[in-house]
Amino acid sequence: MVTAFTFVTTYLVSYTGFATAIDDHPLYVPQRQVNVTDFHLSTSLDYGIARCVGSMGMPMLGAGFTLIAVWRYFYIHAHLPSRKGAYTLFPHKRNNFSLLCAVVGSMAIVGVGAFPSVVHKPAHFFFAAIAFGNICAYMIMQVSLDKDLKLYNLNRTEQLLFRFRIMLSWLSAIGFIGMAVSMKILGKKNWSSAFELLMAASFMMYLGTFANQLSHVEISISAKVEEEGGGAERIGFLTELEINDDWDEIGEEEEGVGERRNRTTTISKMSKIPTPLGRMRAHSWA
Repeated sequence: MVTAFTFVTTYLVSYTGFATAIDDHPLYVPQRQVNVTDFHLSTSLDYGIARCVGSMGMPMLGAGFTLIAVWRYFYIHAHLPSRKGAYTLFPHKRNNFSLLCAVVGSMAIVGVGAFPSVVHKPAHFFFAAIAFGNICAYMIMQVSLDKDLKLYNLNRTEQLLFRFRIMLSWLSAIGFIGMAVSMKILGKKNWSSAFELLMAASFMMYLGTFANQLSHVEISISAKVEEEGGGAERIGFLTELEINDDWDEIGEEEEGVGERRNRTTTISKMSKIPTPLGRMRAHSWA
């Protein structure tokens, strides 16, 4: 919602203009800065008050994406089999790498907003390439993880959402490639703008498909202090995440309709921090 409001505002301001008493005023935005031949997201964030709105909205997008990615990491981890065995090793690594892509992509999103193209074009394009590339990689890896785990074979709604995510992940990849080719090879800004909007819209809708699952998650964090030998103290942080799955099918009835029940999965992690000096030491997942 915040991201949609950000870009709706910046597009309106950049199209209609923001007049001031003097043209070089910091809040001044040229009229029709966004037009039919150049309607990149970056173009709407280039000048004046539109840049201010974008500089606030882009970090909020990055923070929101990071929070969803962390939740997805725990969610996938809860449904993965044990780490033991070569068969289950690759999904765990893919889950870890997808979280890394999300964090790097979120940081790059902040960089895109901090370095408008009219201020420093190389830095802006550098951050944009990292952000879009990692976002596309994250979406594709998450879809592949869901497919491997077969989480969506039991509920019609989740089946439809899963297929929708597959379509969105490929549309995002097509948008990323199309934007790069149109801009750097064909030199067509209008095509590049359209591909960028396709990619951004796919990403926003992809995150929106998790709204139902996010309502079934509870996270709690507690802390305690323990004394060890020599009078040293260790502060322990216990983080627990509960996932309530209300669409599991556990049997078949006479008419072929699956019997359903709620299932709660709890993940906990204890991290101990030696004081006054030392490194964080994290125990294995419980």
